[in-house]
Amino acid sequence: DQATPFATKADGIAKIELPTDTYKVTVIIPDGYTSEITEFELTKDKPNYTLKLKKKVIVMADYTVTVKNVDDEPLANVTVVIGSQFGTTDANGKVVLKLEKGNYSAVLTAPEDYVVSDSYAFAENATELTVVLEYALGTEKNPIDIYEMEFTTDPIQAGKGLYYNLYR
Repeated sequence: DQATPFATKADGIAKIELPTDTYKVTVIIPDGYTSEITEFELTKDKPNYTLKLKKKVIVMADYTVTVKNVDDEPLANVTVVIGSQFGTTDANGKVVLKLEKGNYSAVLTAPEDYVVSDSYAFAENATELTVVLEYALGTEKNPIDIYEMEFTTDPIQAGKGLYYNLYR
């Protein structure tokens, strides 16, 4: 029950000399390859084993993120991160990143005038995503309404309550 690691040489062959017995071999498949078999046994009757690996086919795709504001204006200079790739939107609010085909979410870093969520998910199997950012509260495009009210300590006449409702 002791692990003895060994690896293939440049010719793709791994050799190790062991006393006659039964051994369970666990294969660690290198990146870029696949195999249906990840474990096998070596025995007295079967002391050799040939394992065939298939080169993994990696399909790449262009993932496009378009960032606009609520007025349908493109937003430039927004940083977009998808997986381990990142880029910045151009004057048209677009950035294109080349990634292995899959399902992703985008993380955005936008100017402080805008509200950004934690992440934006692409629809399943989609390679295009449009994100519409809202103006942050307190900015020129989304000002905070200020209400002034005066309160008095004068007694309120019976039956004449004082009520205020403020809404945003």
